[in-house]
Amino acid sequence: VKLLEESDGDALEASLAILYNLSMDPENHPAIIAAGAVPLLKRIVLAEGPHWTTALQLLRTLPV
Repeated sequence: VKLLEESDGDALEASLAILYNLSMDPENHPAIIAAGAVPLLKRIVLAEGPHWTTALQLLRTLPV
């Protein structure tokens, strides 16, 4: 989650992909949310940068 805040480009894409894969297991949802991923993902979506669709897909997997 910290990489979402500090990364851009390829590193951000990789971070989103890893987090998305982790989110496929509902048991990981509380940890992802507790780590502060939701506000960062919302910021990525609202910025409408190159990775906003991936961030949106990830948000849709989380129970927020």
